[in-house]
Amino acid sequence: MGSQSPGRTLGFGLILAGGIIGALVVLWLLANAAGGQLRAGGLVLGLAVGAVLALPLLIAGAYLLRRSELEAQETSEFVERSRILDADRLVRGELTRELGQQRERLETLRLQAPDPALVEAATRLQALRNGVEQPAYAAEPAWYSAVRLTEPDLAAVRNYDDLVLDQARQIDRTLAEVERGSQQPTGLLDAIARLEASWAERNDLLLRGRRAVRAAELLASGELGTPGLNPAELKLGDAATLDGEDYLVQARLSYFAGDRTWTMLRLVQPRHERWLLAGPAPGVLSWLEPTEPGAVARFAEVEAGTATVTVETPKRTESGIFVEYRRLQSPTGDIAWLERWPDHQRAYQGRAIRPEELELWPRQG
Repeated sequence: MGSQSPGRTLGFGLILAGGIIGALVVLWLLANAAGGQLRAGGLVLGLAVGAVLALPLLIAGAYLLRRSELEAQETSEFVERSRILDADRLVRGELTRELGQQRERLETLRLQAPDPALVEAATRLQALRNGVEQPAYAAEPAWYSAVRLTEPDLAAVRNYDDLVLDQARQIDRTLAEVERGSQQPTGLLDAIARLEASWAERNDLLLRGRRAVRAAELLASGELGTPGLNPAELKLGDAATLDGEDYLVQARLSYFAGDRTWTMLRLVQPRHERWLLAGPAPGVLSWLEPTEPGAVARFAEVEAGTATVTVETPKRTESGIFVEYRRLQSPTGDIAWLERWPDHQRAYQGRAIRPEELELWPRQG
């Protein structure tokens, strides 16, 4: 913390002075009353004089203290908002540069191989670049006083920064595959659509201080709550029991996909390793074990997308890791979860479980 402000120092001084004056007046009155030199009328008059001398100092001191606290809070909020906009300018600058380069590559590719999907991709990239370069909130002075961002909101903005930059790089990788002929242009449109959605949600948060919420999740949230600890809230060192087997949480993966967040936990015991996937839809739990991607080739895709992941282990924590994910299901109802990380792929297979099947044991102390 820095040094105290002059207003805060003066406030404490006035309160101290008022307290001393009031105490001296009371002591003088008590001393005279004990010696029989002060009657009731004199006591009342003395208290009134003490109040006249001390109360203004006390009130003025309290006012200055309160005012200095409000000024310190406003200064802190202004500094934090300035930091947000500084980071925002860096993110927008990087995105503008990347989208501009991708737009130029698309124009070259479109001339070589005319395709309606390439034309649409180029048009959408240009529109997205324009919006990134000059969003509505960037030139709005009233933003400083109109938008209130809480700590979770600030964390969400930082997560969005990681997500949109990684999604722009995914567009770059997909564009390279289209250039090589190993990917259809429609895959590029899908990658652009994900970035458009994330950028719109990020803008909504910065412009209105409001995070994206899916209507279906909002309507379902009242039904899916269960008493006690939520599986998604398990931490490192907590334990869980399923089918009579006890497992210890040794890794926690937190996924951020803009309008959704979910959790995946690595649970271990001497004989087995299991993974508990809490999400992406609220209230959905999957009990999984590692497998090979080819083992789930017969499964049908239920959903796919991208997310940034924070990985917590007993030794370290890493955040902002970009992951492409796919959720699949077999005709018999089995669940598969596939992930493409920057340096490897992961696959899991298992079944959906109900929350009441799990016993949860938070670590004590």
